[in-house]
Amino acid sequence: MKKVCRKLLVLTFAVIPVLCLTVTAANALWCALAVFLALMLSCAVRITDKKIIPEKAKNIVILIAIALGISLIEAFTAGRLSADPSASVFMPLCAVPAILLLGQTSACKNRKTTVLHALVIGSLYAALLVIIGVIRELIGTGRIFGLSVTRSLFDPIAIFALPAGAIFVIALFIAVLQSIAKEDSADA
Repeated sequence: MKKVCRKLLVLTFAVIPVLCLTVTAANALWCALAVFLALMLSCAVRITDKKIIPEKAKNIVILIAIALGISLIEAFTAGRLSADPSASVFMPLCAVPAILLLGQTSACKNRKTTVLHALVIGSLYAALLVIIGVIRELIGTGRIFGLSVTRSLFDPIAIFALPAGAIFVIALFIAVLQSIAKEDSADA
């Protein structure tokens, strides 16, 4: 469990560059898809045979693959990012977590494990982004994916609807993970 918590902590820190995009659950989902696609494309480049892409050119091709993945999702979401139409300006920030997550797959020795590892890490990251987006939208606006949920239960806390609100959610998430890791090490 301690290893899982460490991996989740790395994923949590990878969220920081995309604070502006997790204001709503829908934006977080689009951002998660962009990172996931960029990670899968760059992973495909990494495992490509040396005859197709020479080792000297792989890093540049990986960066191009990351940019392509993010650009494809950005083109698809044009005008669809819900919280703020200017949120698409921040979509290129998804490259940072894609690069960080790709680094997590570098320890894998064969192609199948590299792809599997990238799928797992990419899925965990996507889930983490969506969870952060849901929590922020729920507490910050009283909605989830634009549907009013808690307006009658409590007044929304506006800071959660701002990029700084992600810091509170991430801090809470890190505290929970550290608590789980501490309990796990005490049981061992």
